[in-house]
Amino acid sequence: MEIGRSNKILLSPAFLCGLFLLVINDFYLKANFHNALTGKLSDFAGLFVFPLFFASIFPKRNLGIYASTVIAFIFWKSSLSQGLIDLFNQLAPFRIGRTVDFTDLIALFITPVSYFYILKRSDSDERGKTGVIRKLALTSVIFASVFAFTATSYEEDRTVHFEKKYAFTGGSERLIAQMRRLDKIRKVQFRRESEVYTNLGVNIPTDPEVYDLDFEIREKFCDSYDLEVSLDVVKRGGELELDLGFIRFWCKTPPTEQTKEQLIQLFEKEVAEKLQLRPLEKRRQMNRQIKLLALDLDGTLLNSHGKITPESKIAIRKAEERGVLVTIATGRRFRDARPVALEAEFNAPLITHNGALLKFAQTLETVAFSTIHSENVAQILRVGNEFGADAMLSCDPHGKGVLFYDRISEENLPLQNYINWSKTLHGDDADASVHHVDDLFAIIEYNETVHVSFSGGCSTMATLQKVLIEELTDTVNILATVYPHLDFTLLDILPHGASKGHAVETLAASSGLSAENVMVIGDNYNDLEMLEFAGTPIVMGNASEDLRKRFESTATNNESGVAAAIERHILSR
Repeated sequence: MEIGRSNKILLSPAFLCGLFLLVINDFYLKANFHNALTGKLSDFAGLFVFPLFFASIFPKRNLGIYASTVIAFIFWKSSLSQGLIDLFNQLAPFRIGRTVDFTDLIALFITPVSYFYILKRSDSDERGKTGVIRKLALTSVIFASVFAFTATSYEEDRTVHFEKKYAFTGGSERLIAQMRRLDKIRKVQFRRESEVYTNLGVNIPTDPEVYDLDFEIREKFCDSYDLEVSLDVVKRGGELELDLGFIRFWCKTPPTEQTKEQLIQLFEKEVAEKLQLRPLEKRRQMNRQIKLLALDLDGTLLNSHGKITPESKIAIRKAEERGVLVTIATGRRFRDARPVALEAEFNAPLITHNGALLKFAQTLETVAFSTIHSENVAQILRVGNEFGADAMLSCDPHGKGVLFYDRISEENLPLQNYINWSKTLHGDDADASVHHVDDLFAIIEYNETVHVSFSGGCSTMATLQKVLIEELTDTVNILATVYPHLDFTLLDILPHGASKGHAVETLAASSGLSAENVMVIGDNYNDLEMLEFAGTPIVMGNASEDLRKRFESTATNNESGVAAAIERHILSR
């Protein structure tokens, strides 16, 4: 077969070079060397190869193709094309866009060069046979050309996260009403966040005044004509605290620090100033005064093998050397948490039983504790027996702690495993740690109960929790830990007012510290209250997306996230 017109043009050195520049600029040079040259290079390369491509297919329409290319490029670069772009973006599964910059029209000077080049190639006397390799090469170039022409207009969504806080005087209704009166604000959505916990099946007391505020700013930025903004809104006394979470936009190039600064300026100009929002000092800017560090245990300080990583041990030791009090705040009972504390050599009392007991690991000195009145314990056990639930009493707040139980159902394998694990953990102390008794009612009067636990199937425990709440309103605090895949729920019934947050606050006050001096790190919803109290709240990378959205995050527990957070907020200061 004779070498055709398409072969001569699409496999020519100039076309291949232009196509290569178009692809390499869009996918590499712009991202890594974003400047005036790379900003215009795609336009020059595209205007050279685009009409060449179509003129090689329709050889008798050269002049019309080049004239159409010039007109289409001018239209594409003008604001007149925005209506068609918006329509396409509403109907198509992906977005396209372009930046309106009339200096891009300088690239039109390359079209005469392209036109004379195709005339020269058409008049050449090049002849020869087309082999299999050449056919494959031509097919590859055609596919690469189509990809390059479409990809150059494809938009990628870019998300920039922030740690900026603002205050608004007034209620949420006033805030939303004022926002909807702003010319450039559209699609305002105000949704309650407390429903998240219910949907996750976790019974955690939530603040009804925490909301998600999402909206769009109708403003040109990079390839966007609208920016998606998301904030958390929290009621703080008589005002609202607005935490700017992220701004999403569309752009071919990744965001830079300059991008972040420009977005903040745009947000403050179009939103903050018009709503009269007051900037709040970022909590982590106050961490030069961190004097107390409280760490959750499972899923935070301990990795998936139940161990403290060497990096975290070193970081904790360095923090203590700087005068920081370091402790754990865990749902574990004191005796189960003590081995970890002795290994880490914490210099502050442990917060255990989800805040019901504060106690030094080494000396066994009890700093503070709460107990459930014996009459309430008896009532709790009676309700539990009606549901056939397996009960455990955690007692002895002045000693190492003793766990009492009277029965374990054959089907309750998680509880059986826990009892076996606890006995193994305490070794020679196993008998003193866990006691099997004939009847829990018989020991109530002779033991101070720090908390009561029930465990069993999810459905049964959910009903039991509801009944306990109804019968023991305002006398105890009930926390549920649910494992749906195991059909297992653990109910912890604690003294009224006991929580990690209250315990951290108590420990801070006893040391003459305020919330601004406290840093806490957690990974779950039972850490929520202490996270909200602390001046520097951090969540692990393995925490839920909701918690990572609300608070600053670090690496996961398997990646020594505790060490990374300590280095960032304490050791680097």
